[in-house]
Amino acid sequence: MNREPALTLDLRGLACPFVVTELTKALKKTERGCILELLLEADQIDDVTAFCEVVGCELLETQKGETIRILLRR
Repeated sequence: MNREPALTLDLRGLACPFVVTELTKALKKTERGCILELLLEADQIDDVTAFCEVVGCELLETQKGETIRILLRR
């Protein structure tokens, strides 16, 4: 299965609700089934995962480090 992101969002440094706002904009620009790569800080993970559950995005992969990298399928 192809996990090449169609779009990368660098959300580091943004506070909620701006994280969710930017993610919503990105989802509107992509087709269902597209992979998005998110670059986050640790304190943003809960907002993103909760939002994904609400809108039905599938979390594919999470890589934790200084920067958190999440792959999700729209």
